[in-house]
Amino acid sequence: MNPPNLTLAQYYAATMKKLSLRGTLKLSPHIKRTICKKCCMLLLPRITQKFQFQKDSIIAVQCLNCKFVKRYPTKSKTESAGARSYGTRTLWQDKEENIAKVLILGPSTNKVVNK
Repeated sequence: MNPPNLTLAQYYAATMKKLSLRGTLKLSPHIKRTICKKCCMLLLPRITQKFQFQKDSIIAVQCLNCKFVKRYPTKSKTESAGARSYGTRTLWQDKEENIAKVLILGPSTNKVVNK
């Protein structure tokens, strides 16, 4: 399996972002989280993005193309405010039901695992 064409993906992401800004269209949050806000690069784990866990309730996602860092909270506002309701939020891409295939890319073998 060849690596993805990142330049073409960046062009398509920038075009999608421009179209949503021109019209009265809104991109859903899970699509926004897969595109870098600064350079419009498609964020793929280990290829174009790096995760860092900061403090207890923040995940920082760094674009490896432009080094832009975006931080996402992982705990709900009620939990961080100290209320009795302890519901937690997770990123859309981290939920099990949203994962269709897992691609394992390596120098010697490329595997596709169906979920």
